[in-house]
Amino acid sequence: MTTISDPLEGKWPNAKLGHVARVSTGSADLQDEVIEGEYPFYVRSSFVRRHSLYTHDTEAVLTAGDGNVGDIYHHAKGKFAVHQRVYVIEPGPHLTCRYLYYAMHALFLESLQGSTAKSTVESLRRPMLTGFQVPLPPLKEQQRIADYLDRETAEIDALIAEQVGLRELLSERFESDVARVISGKTMSEKDQLDHFFHELPETWRNRSVKSVLKVLTDGAHISPETEGGVYPFVSTRDISSSQIDTDGALLTSPETYRYMVRTGCQPIEGDVLFSKDGTVGTTAVVGQERPFVAASSLVILRPESTAMDSHFLEYALQSNQVRSQAAQRMRGAGLPRISVANVGRLRVPQPPISTQREIVSYLDGHRLEYVAMSRAIADLIALAKERRAALISAAVTGKIDVTEKHKSAAEQLEDGLAEAR
Repeated sequence: MTTISDPLEGKWPNAKLGHVARVSTGSADLQDEVIEGEYPFYVRSSFVRRHSLYTHDTEAVLTAGDGNVGDIYHHAKGKFAVHQRVYVIEPGPHLTCRYLYYAMHALFLESLQGSTAKSTVESLRRPMLTGFQVPLPPLKEQQRIADYLDRETAEIDALIAEQVGLRELLSERFESDVARVISGKTMSEKDQLDHFFHELPETWRNRSVKSVLKVLTDGAHISPETEGGVYPFVSTRDISSSQIDTDGALLTSPETYRYMVRTGCQPIEGDVLFSKDGTVGTTAVVGQERPFVAASSLVILRPESTAMDSHFLEYALQSNQVRSQAAQRMRGAGLPRISVANVGRLRVPQPPISTQREIVSYLDGHRLEYVAMSRAIADLIALAKERRAALISAAVTGKIDVTEKHKSAAEQLEDGLAEAR
């Protein structure tokens, strides 16, 4: 029997999800995946796998029981397989599945966060689902809302996909620019990359990384003492977009810091950091950051100043050519890694030092343009996602009339951006 609670903001009544839908879980395990299986296999991520057998033949909304609680939803119809930690929500006669899919998207995570002091929910229990208060408009209205949101979100998603594609194109163009300039020649798109720099201008040399360095070592192989921590202990996770985040790093004690400094684990200004474990090949040049020590996941490269400019070396290490070399020298399936010795064996071009600095100046200018454009695209994508979420929330709670004729949400977003420019 359906139990109806007080109306939502005077618009529609609410009902506990457990009173208007059947909630169960799947029974399949991740190891049961069959790459070319006949049926969709829903697990605890947005990626849909395949299975040779099906566990359900129905229409339902699916959501993860842990890992991505409140973030991942699927609308499944027909025969499909479901992981044992994924919830299957089958609407009853008072609820349409597509409407429920949008209502869950808009309201469920907020309802979870309102019942706990934590900003994230690690595990979803069945009572959390069955007790969720879902707005319950008439069935015809539910269908109109779902149809409206199908159209509007499709347009917003297309806009987002277009921007993602543009950002990827910008990245590819910048990477191509780096590859072209550090190899000392102009390359058309059809040219093959010379991964080992065999063909260089006459005044350039092909060198191993080790041969242009004063110091080649990695960071500390001991765990930092964090009690009473004062000094940053920087690891791979603290390096991104050629920047070193000392503020977000673990802090180690003065005693441990002094020991690491004595054992050569303190980078100095002008050193290049290169990540060797997990995420291989992330780089940054050490600037005037507060003093820090490095973890063993980072290689410290200290160039011979008369032979190699630090920033030129970083661009070379970021190039597609050197990344390809590094990939050939990596080991480990679960946790890819490259040894310090193999980092030293990577081949890089060595133009005259004055040419290196000219190249760095050229690429720095292009990187500034690339970063500015990428940030603008990222802002647009974030705004589009925010508008998408707000639109869904407004529609499923009756704050907008989905029968009114107006510009699509995507068009309104584009108009707003044009006015802002």
